[in-house]
Amino acid sequence: MKSEFITLQLLSESFEGKLEWLVNNNSDKIAKHLLEANQLIRLYNNTIEENNKNPLFPVPESILSGYIKEISTRLSDYGRQLTLKADAFEVSFLPKGCTPEYTKGGKWAKKNRQSGKPGKIIQKVIGAGVFSNSDYEKFVYALKALWSYGGYDIKLVSGEDIRYWYNSEHYYATTNTLGNSCMSHKECSDYFDLYCEQPECQMLIALKEDKLAARALVWTIGEKVFMDRVYYIEDSLYNIFVNYAKEQKWYIRVDNCLLSDGCDQAFLSPNDGYTEAVEEKFVLELCRIYDQWPYIDTFRYLDLDNEVLTTYSRRDTYACSFTDGTYQDSEDWEEYECPNCGCTYSDEDDMVYSEYYDETGCPNCMEWSDLINDWIPDCEVEYVITNSGCSHVCGHRYLTNHPESFILIEGSWYSTDFEGLIKNDDGEWQLKESK
Repeated sequence: MKSEFITLQLLSESFEGKLEWLVNNNSDKIAKHLLEANQLIRLYNNTIEENNKNPLFPVPESILSGYIKEISTRLSDYGRQLTLKADAFEVSFLPKGCTPEYTKGGKWAKKNRQSGKPGKIIQKVIGAGVFSNSDYEKFVYALKALWSYGGYDIKLVSGEDIRYWYNSEHYYATTNTLGNSCMSHKECSDYFDLYCEQPECQMLIALKEDKLAARALVWTIGEKVFMDRVYYIEDSLYNIFVNYAKEQKWYIRVDNCLLSDGCDQAFLSPNDGYTEAVEEKFVLELCRIYDQWPYIDTFRYLDLDNEVLTTYSRRDTYACSFTDGTYQDSEDWEEYECPNCGCTYSDEDDMVYSEYYDETGCPNCMEWSDLINDWIPDCEVEYVITNSGCSHVCGHRYLTNHPESFILIEGSWYSTDFEGLIKNDDGEWQLKESK
């Protein structure tokens, strides 16, 4: 094969980042193989560039030939310039024999490119007999799960990284539940020794452009792991986190609403496929009694005598439900009842109000809509497909009252600016694939 083609860039930056994630989190051997080949190509091209800069002291041809040989043992000449498409689970690539084209901005142009199923394309790029069908099946499954994260970088962090990502200075946006988090202020950073020091605590985060878009504490108690309340900038991220947790066989909370002092949290278990709520009484043994305490969502009950935190309440415990680094005596617990669902809360501020529906409720019986920036009663909730590729919460009455912006097709709601829609000869909206 010609060196001009074999040494073309193998991976886009975005695809390279996803493969690095698969290596770091799944130890995926195919992803590792592609990254190693990509690095060899990069080293070869860097060497050529240095030769051009210093023609008097060129790198010996034997070294350049060695790079070519090593690349050839790892890759076929089937294709180069691979990237994972954003709008479909396919790999776009430049086939052999085709000249690479570039835009004025230096990006890969669409001309001469093809696309296909990731497993099939990657197998042809690597060549036959290197990995088994089972290896490719695992690779494709993990890659598809990562692709379904909607372009967000999902990772687990621990220690001081938890303190860092709690700070709103590092947020991509301050909207939805993440923007409303009471622990996001810089002055709260001293309260997080508990999260940073307890080995049982990690945090699942979603990054967009290296900024935080969602977070959830993850607790390992014995052989069981559960994901705590999810804080996010848009509704789709909650579903992404739940799907991720299910893939890892973690326990998840039955709901994602605020918990009132004195109330216990139920969980969905991987043991029954997340079908029934179960009562799990998790106990966290503390490394020490901390000087300051954060507002804690689920592990909020502090037993000072036994030096533990629990997910279930007792009258002889304290509640870590203050935002000033202190805790509340159980004797001081007050209850406020939601007028809709009857859930009780320790603070009237836990109630929410829907301007469009002119209705007061709580996060247990209402959902936030980032489409209209308002709360939606559960009985009104519908899901709208937009160009983001995700479903967004909205209200039935709102949708029906705005036919210029939303349309119901075959039982599903769509935004009228969704690229998958087209108007037929009668001027009615329909799906392009149905045309």
